[in-house]
Amino acid sequence: MSATLNLSTSKNPAIWRLWAEIIPLLAMIIFTFIFWIIEKKEIGLCLFSHSKKGILVGMAMGIVWLGTPVAILKAMNIIEINGKNHIPLLAVWILAVFFNAVMQELLVRGYLYQMLKQKYHIVPAVIVTTGLFTFLHGGALEAGVIPA
Repeated sequence: MSATLNLSTSKNPAIWRLWAEIIPLLAMIIFTFIFWIIEKKEIGLCLFSHSKKGILVGMAMGIVWLGTPVAILKAMNIIEINGKNHIPLLAVWILAVFFNAVMQELLVRGYLYQMLKQKYHIVPAVIVTTGLFTFLHGGALEAGVIPA
């Protein structure tokens, strides 16, 4: 969206990416709030219940989920980690990735999931939102199971 509106004219790719993630995030926050109001606050969004615990559990699960295959491949001498890259403005890149993840969660597992779960059942809610999430990441399927 920011690319088409030319809202960020920064030549720095990290700053541009940050703007490219902030704009859809703000749009999702606004639309989520609007639809939440339209539904007269009947849809529970669960945005702040147990948020600290949820963040810690999610981070731990993410580390295990991503770290396990790397550890297995490293133990089998299939991959070798050597050297390091200097990434300018690494904190900005990390913030942009965080904004992207929050936006996707609001879109797929926020209002839409809660509405489907409440009006239908958990099974259709999971199937529809998982299908939408997969559709949004269709390019990832082209890379294979473990993209290089």
